[in-house]
Order: sequence, then structure tokens, then C-alpha cells
Amino acid sequence: MPEQPEQYTHIVLRNSYATSYYSEQEAAHYSRLEIQEIRYLTDAGVLSNGDVVGEARRYSAEDIALLRRAHRLYHDLEINLEGIEVILRLSAQLEALQRELERYRGQIIEG
Repeated sequence: MPEQPEQYTHIVLRNSYATSYYSEQEAAHYSRLEIQEIRYLTDAGVLSNGDVVGEARRYSAEDIALLRRAHRLYHDLEINLEGIEVILRLSAQLEALQRELERYRGQIIEG
């Protein structure tokens, strides 16, 4: 029987009070996007610029989640980067409107 390679699972525990930032290389690794694709989405304003240290860009956990979503759109659904930009912007606007609606509902119930 051939020997099976070892498989590892990465478990990352985070302190909910601290914001973690990732380098461009780490963001590319975790999102499975090329650095050029990440830079395009950042320059287009889809991602926050995060924390810039010197010349290096750093990305938050929220940015990594958006990048993973962008990867699925780009590689699985074959949507181009311009389309991804539109989809992510509209999704963010929709989420903001949903939060606003919930806030108004809360005011109506209280008031």
C-alpha cells in the first residue's frame, strides 16, 4: 500500500478584541488570488487600504473574506475583475441598507 502524504488542517484562533492584519503575500495565499488581482480590487476601492506600513499594504480579516468571495466569482463563475468590483460594491450597499432598515425597525418597535 503506497504511503499517504500527511494532511494538515490550519485552525486559527483570534482574539475578538484585536484586529489582525495580513501582508499582501498572506492575503494572496489565503484568498488564492494573485497579488495583481488584489491590488486591482484595492485600487478600485472595493477593499479598504487597511493599514499601510511604509510601502507595504496590509489587509484585515474582513478584506480576506471579500478576497475569498472575489476568488469564487473570478475562478468559479468566470466573472471579470470589473464585474467583481460591481458585485462587491452592490453587496456592500445592500448590507448597509439592511442594517439601516433593522435600525428603523428597532426605532418603530421602541417608539
